[in-house]
Amino acid sequence: MSRTTLAAAFAAASLAGAPSLLAQTTTLAYYSFNNSLASSDNDSLSSASNVSPTDNYVFYDDNLCLSGNWDHGELRWSINPSNTTPVVYTTVEFAVAQISQTYPNVDEVELRVDGVAQGFQQISNHPAGDVFVWNLDPNASFQNSTGTTQFVLHFHGNSGSMFELEYLKCKGRRSPTLDPGIGAVGSCENQCFDVTGRRLDQADAFTIDGVEIGNTGWSIQLNGSSGATVCPPSPRVAGSYVLGAEILGTTVAETTLTIDLSAPVLSVVQNPSLPLVTDQCFLITGCGLSNVTSVQFGPHTITSQDPNDFGRGYFVVANDTSLEVCPPLCLTAGGYAITLVSPQGSSDPAGVQLTDPTTPTLACAPTFVHGSEQRIYLHSGGQPGPNAMFLALSSVPLPSVLPNIVSLGIGDQFTSIIVLNAPAGECSEVSIGVVGQRFIGLSLYFQGIVWNFANPVLPLPTTQVCSTFYY
Repeated sequence: MSRTTLAAAFAAASLAGAPSLLAQTTTLAYYSFNNSLASSDNDSLSSASNVSPTDNYVFYDDNLCLSGNWDHGELRWSINPSNTTPVVYTTVEFAVAQISQTYPNVDEVELRVDGVAQGFQQISNHPAGDVFVWNLDPNASFQNSTGTTQFVLHFHGNSGSMFELEYLKCKGRRSPTLDPGIGAVGSCENQCFDVTGRRLDQADAFTIDGVEIGNTGWSIQLNGSSGATVCPPSPRVAGSYVLGAEILGTTVAETTLTIDLSAPVLSVVQNPSLPLVTDQCFLITGCGLSNVTSVQFGPHTITSQDPNDFGRGYFVVANDTSLEVCPPLCLTAGGYAITLVSPQGSSDPAGVQLTDPTTPTLACAPTFVHGSEQRIYLHSGGQPGPNAMFLALSSVPLPSVLPNIVSLGIGDQFTSIIVLNAPAGECSEVSIGVVGQRFIGLSLYFQGIVWNFANPVLPLPTTQVCSTFYY
């Protein structure tokens, strides 16, 4: 009876199969035991280099036998990817061709990979031809490795138990790789990332910052196995993003995609015309607006983003695609160009109009933070002059009426009202002073009065009422 040692058998199989061990198939290693083993008269494995001294496995005509005084043994092999390509191992399986009817009791087999236990398979009382499979943990420490991986099948059974292996098979996949140094795109550029790598078609899924790409608004289109087009969603938010490739839920490759802030792009002014005195702002949509640091409004440079600067000019950034420009009040009617400025550059200008009100008009800040000086703005609305204007203010929104003289919507029949002179001119700025802490949580109500002191018009023309809430 010809005999060969386990060590010799695996040495022969490994050498013969080395060039195709990691071919582009799902089978990374395959060893067949059907009459393909070298002959040897040495049935003692105690001195073999790849088997522990306590192992006592031998082959008898391709039969694996537990012999002598030992009730366990190990079948060992290793896989070396032979290059820098990492590997994810998916399954190990073997098939039993024949089990001895005289000594059938091989009870169980344990698989270990690089010393990490992968579980037991019960093989006693199984008929010949059964296949035993281990599904390997994709998150195990040995996965996605470029080094040599050691596999061990540890058999338990009665001394003398014998069975014949038909084959032993390792399955896995070469991991995809993603090249570093992908060029950046601008937040306002309609561009996608050209990603390169290897075996990208081997990935089960792609992720952005750990989230499956289909759930992020991003998209990916593979261009064969070595390239992909990756597109961010709109609006594009500047920052760095990690593109990952997964196999079996495990990230096996990553690269960083960067979206740089672009110079602001002013696409549309939603309301390109406003009166000279108003509490409304120009609504602007575009791209790259989150980094705007100033707004050029004709010859006026607006740098404030504080709504307490109502009337003096300020702007409010809502997000990267939306911004409000609240112009200075009481300017000269006419056309103005709005230009948005950021450290990355300036937008193209957009033209807007400021128009004279046709009726007496008042504007005040809807809300105001205490501790600053508040200003109210009045416009005569083209009333015949010469005119004087007055500002009435009250904490009570109940009317005050002098029949045929004046009718106001505030002051509770003049019991709670203050009237201030407005500076001369068709459009005036009236300061009511610094708002103190005692006003927090309260509202004040304002209304303007226009008096033609040469040819009085009765009842006196008045503006609408506006109010400010303080906090």
